Amino acid sequence: MKTASFRRLALSSIVGIASGLAVFAACQAAPPAKVASDCIPFDQTVTIVTAGDRIVAKPMVAVVRPGQSLTFVADDLGDRVLEIDFKVEGARKGPFRDYTKDRPRGRFVLSGQMGKVAATYDPEAGDGAWEYEVVLRDKDGKDIAAIDPIAVGKGGM
Repeated sequence: MKTASFRRLALSSIVGIASGLAVFAACQAAPPAKVASDCIPFDQTVTIVTAGDRIVAKPMVAVVRPGQSLTFVADDLGDRVLEIDFKVEGARKGPFRDYTKDRPRGRFVLSGQMGKVAATYDPEAGDGAWEYEVVLRDKDGKDIAAIDPIAVGKGGM
């Protein structure tokens, strides 16, 4: 009986040590994280699907690293228009640095002719959550549907 107990103890010890060595080896093989945000999965694309009078954004909360781009892609809009409009936070409208004279900061318009747009998250915007509205409009400008997703800026470069 003592032999059976000893064997179980020895076997469980060997399994424990082997498991510990496997975890240790795996951790040594992984590249070291420079900052804690290296462990966060970042999004590169927000896909916006329209079906009839519904809008679905995937993901609803996009996590973006400041200094990197986020691309908004819409499915076949036909003659409809999809407007993406970031809300004002403090003295800033949206976290993206890309804007032109004919398109203010924090506003993007997608259509059947232009179904995607990319923008770079401005590091000066810092970490934070940025709510935006996505509005689907028909060819006459009438609102069909609207949702309020969020873009989260996290971690430095």
